[in-house]
Amino acid sequence: MFPISVAGGNLIAFLLIFLWVISGSFKNKIIHIIKNKFVLASLLFFLLHLLSLSWADDVNLGLGSVKKMLEFGVLIPALTFLFEKKRVEIYLNYFLVSVFITVVISFLVFFGMPNPFINDSDVLNPVAFSSHVTQGPIVAIGYYVSMRFLLFLNSEQFKAKKTMVLFYVFLSLLSAANVFILEGRAGYVVFFIVNLILFIQRFNLTYKSLMLFALTAVIFLTLVDAYSPKFHNRTIETIESAKNLSQDRLSSLGRRYTMAENTLNVFKENPLVGVGSGNLPIHYEKSIKSSKIDSETLKVISKNTKNPHNMYLLTAAELGVLGLFFLLHLFYRNLTLGLRTVNKLKKDIAVTSCVIFFLMNFSESYFLGHFTTFLYAFLASLSLSKD
Repeated sequence: MFPISVAGGNLIAFLLIFLWVISGSFKNKIIHIIKNKFVLASLLFFLLHLLSLSWADDVNLGLGSVKKMLEFGVLIPALTFLFEKKRVEIYLNYFLVSVFITVVISFLVFFGMPNPFINDSDVLNPVAFSSHVTQGPIVAIGYYVSMRFLLFLNSEQFKAKKTMVLFYVFLSLLSAANVFILEGRAGYVVFFIVNLILFIQRFNLTYKSLMLFALTAVIFLTLVDAYSPKFHNRTIETIESAKNLSQDRLSSLGRRYTMAENTLNVFKENPLVGVGSGNLPIHYEKSIKSSKIDSETLKVISKNTKNPHNMYLLTAAELGVLGLFFLLHLFYRNLTLGLRTVNKLKKDIAVTSCVIFFLMNFSESYFLGHFTTFLYAFLASLSLSKD
């Protein structure tokens, strides 16, 4: 049900957690959590959010933030225990079906169909169920999964799975095109990163594979820049914003710069354990009031922000150095365990999901979003479940 429905995703998560709880074997579950270092790191990251309520100014704000972290505290332990090795491809295909539905609806909106799911979705903003910030990266990841299947099929599998091959080809093309009719810059970046990863995973890390990727990327960039006004305009806008970052604080990058600056000030005042989960808005307002920003408009825009558009800055401000360590440790366990995974498909998914979400969280707090957090929990748990 993701990235289609928040309610549907929550229902599936609840049912999976319920199944995990009633399945018994609590001793085996505890052993599983302790032995699987990624699951343990995920659980500790969640527990730190919970513990931080003890020093938070507003517990209600903190509870709202803790609720967003339930995937790390409950869903990941449940999924890594429940996923079956033999059904990995089936689970991934379910995900691809949801991406296919998302992409089809997005294109229908792009060609003029009203969207009954998102009010502000239209020809200029053809998102299906979420926003361009979320849909772009998810569709790019869907592109990666479908291409990963295609690139590793041998001649016999091509003949035996003709229907699935056609589906993967069609979805790969649609997904690639869909990323570039949206205005989400994260989606563009993720698309090129997953293509680099695909080249390395298929042809190994060699000079030849890197040169082949570079050539392909240049050709594709030239075509996309010529035929995608959205991509061209966003690229020009980003370059101009970067050039005038310190002067133009009302631009997209300028606002992020201001938010980062004030969030860092909150962190500097509470470096060890932060201000408590969900409590950034309280301390951020104090920081924005004491800052030397002349623009009253920018003060209003940035005031009371719950999200500085950077997961690492958010974690540092709310949980301090300790929280940042736990977050980075989570990715470290994801990567190291993924590299040691015997199953090639699971290894590739583990490494790719780790790299993508690690990088994505520099541009947005993607672990605050339902769809993206659910997707990370799904991919990481699937790839790091017991063999």
